[in-house]
Amino acid sequence: MKTTEERFWSKVDKSDRPDGCWLWTGEKPNGYGTFNVNGKGTFVHRYSYELHIGPIPQGLILCHACDVRNCCNPSHLFPGTRKDNMYDAALKGRIAHGERSGLTKLTREQVVEIRGRF
Repeated sequence: MKTTEERFWSKVDKSDRPDGCWLWTGEKPNGYGTFNVNGKGTFVHRYSYELHIGPIPQGLILCHACDVRNCCNPSHLFPGTRKDNMYDAALKGRIAHGERSGLTKLTREQVVEIRGRF
Protein backbone atom coordinates (compact mmCIF):
# COMPACT_ATOMS: atom_id res chain seq x y z
CA MET A 1 0.00 0.00 0.00
CA LYS A 2 1.31 3.44 -0.96
CA THR A 3 1.96 6.12 1.62
CA THR A 4 0.13 9.44 1.37
CA GLU A 5 3.28 11.07 0.04
CA GLU A 6 3.72 8.36 -2.62
CA ARG A 7 0.09 8.80 -3.68
CA PHE A 8 0.66 12.55 -3.88
CA TRP A 9 3.77 12.28 -6.08
CA SER A 10 2.12 9.72 -8.37
CA LYS A 11 -0.32 12.44 -9.50
CA VAL A 12 2.13 15.35 -9.84
CA ASP A 13 3.53 16.27 -13.25
CA LYS A 14 6.82 18.14 -12.79
CA SER A 15 7.65 18.20 -16.52
CA ASP A 16 9.96 20.96 -17.62
CA ARG A 17 7.41 23.73 -18.02
CA PRO A 18 8.51 27.29 -18.73
CA ASP A 19 6.33 28.52 -15.86
CA GLY A 20 7.76 25.98 -13.39
CA CYS A 21 4.31 24.77 -12.32
CA TRP A 22 3.88 21.29 -10.87
CA LEU A 23 0.51 20.21 -12.25
CA TRP A 24 -1.87 17.93 -10.38
CA THR A 25 -3.17 15.21 -12.71
CA GLY A 26 -5.72 13.72 -10.31
CA GLU A 27 -9.16 15.03 -9.36
CA LYS A 28 -9.69 18.77 -9.86
CA PRO A 29 -13.13 19.94 -8.76
CA ASN A 30 -13.32 23.67 -9.56
CA GLY A 31 -9.80 23.40 -11.00
CA TYR A 32 -8.10 22.84 -7.63
CA GLY A 33 -6.45 19.45 -7.12
CA THR A 34 -7.80 17.30 -4.29
CA PHE A 35 -7.02 13.93 -2.75
CA ASN A 36 -7.68 12.09 0.50
CA VAL A 37 -5.37 12.40 3.47
CA ASN A 38 -6.39 10.21 6.41
CA GLY A 39 -9.88 9.83 4.94
CA LYS A 40 -10.40 13.59 4.54
CA GLY A 41 -10.51 15.51 1.25
CA THR A 42 -7.52 17.86 1.05
CA PHE A 43 -6.39 20.46 -1.48
CA VAL A 44 -3.10 19.30 -2.97
CA HIS A 45 -1.55 22.77 -2.96
CA ARG A 46 -2.07 22.90 0.81
CA TYR A 47 -0.63 19.40 1.25
CA SER A 48 2.40 20.29 -0.90
CA TYR A 49 3.03 23.53 0.99
CA GLU A 50 2.91 21.78 4.35
CA LEU A 51 5.07 18.90 3.06
CA HIS A 52 7.80 21.20 1.75
CA ILE A 53 7.59 24.37 3.84
CA GLY A 54 5.60 23.66 6.99
CA PRO A 55 2.26 24.54 8.57
CA ILE A 56 0.10 27.20 7.01
CA PRO A 57 -0.12 30.09 9.48
CA GLN A 58 -3.36 30.14 11.48
CA GLY A 59 -6.16 32.09 9.83
CA LEU A 60 -4.45 32.35 6.43
CA ILE A 61 -5.11 30.74 3.07
CA LEU A 62 -2.64 29.90 0.30
CA CYS A 63 -2.55 32.11 -2.75
CA HIS A 64 -1.17 31.00 -6.13
CA ALA A 65 1.42 33.48 -7.43
CA CYS A 66 1.27 31.65 -10.79
CA ASP A 67 -2.57 31.78 -10.99
CA VAL A 68 -2.69 28.10 -12.02
CA ARG A 69 -5.30 26.41 -9.81
CA ASN A 70 -3.93 22.88 -10.15
CA CYS A 71 -0.31 23.93 -9.51
CA CYS A 72 1.17 22.50 -6.32
CA ASN A 73 4.72 23.87 -6.57
CA PRO A 74 5.33 25.28 -3.08
CA SER A 75 7.52 28.06 -4.49
CA HIS A 76 4.41 29.33 -6.33
CA LEU A 77 2.33 29.53 -3.15
CA PHE A 78 2.24 32.20 -0.49
CA PRO A 79 0.15 32.54 2.66
CA GLY A 80 -2.22 35.46 2.85
CA THR A 81 -5.68 36.60 3.82
CA ARG A 82 -8.69 36.38 1.50
CA LYS A 83 -8.29 40.14 1.06
CA ASP A 84 -4.65 39.64 -0.02
CA ASN A 85 -5.82 37.04 -2.55
CA MET A 86 -8.47 39.39 -3.97
CA TYR A 87 -5.96 42.26 -4.15
CA ASP A 88 -3.49 40.00 -5.99
CA ALA A 89 -6.25 38.96 -8.43
CA ALA A 90 -7.25 42.59 -9.02
CA LEU A 91 -3.63 43.63 -9.70
CA LYS A 92 -3.40 40.88 -12.31
CA GLY A 93 -6.68 41.85 -13.97
CA ARG A 94 -8.48 38.66 -12.95
CA ILE A 95 -11.46 40.40 -11.34
CA ALA A 96 -14.35 40.96 -13.74
CA HIS A 97 -15.55 44.56 -13.85
CA GLY A 98 -17.37 46.73 -16.32
CA GLU A 99 -18.82 44.74 -19.22
CA ARG A 100 -16.98 41.60 -18.07
CA SER A 101 -19.02 41.51 -14.86
CA GLY A 102 -22.10 39.31 -14.85
CA LEU A 103 -23.98 42.10 -13.05
CA THR A 104 -23.47 44.73 -15.77
CA LYS A 105 -26.66 45.99 -17.40
CA LEU A 106 -25.22 48.63 -19.75
CA THR A 107 -22.39 48.51 -22.26
CA ARG A 108 -19.61 51.08 -22.19
CA GLU A 109 -21.06 52.67 -25.33
CA GLN A 110 -24.50 53.00 -23.70
CA VAL A 111 -22.96 54.70 -20.67
CA VAL A 112 -21.06 57.17 -22.88
CA GLU A 113 -24.25 57.93 -24.84
CA ILE A 114 -26.34 58.46 -21.68
CA ARG A 115 -23.70 60.71 -20.11
CA GLY A 116 -23.46 62.67 -23.36
CA ARG A 117 -27.14 63.55 -23.16
CA PHE A 118 -26.70 65.42 -19.87
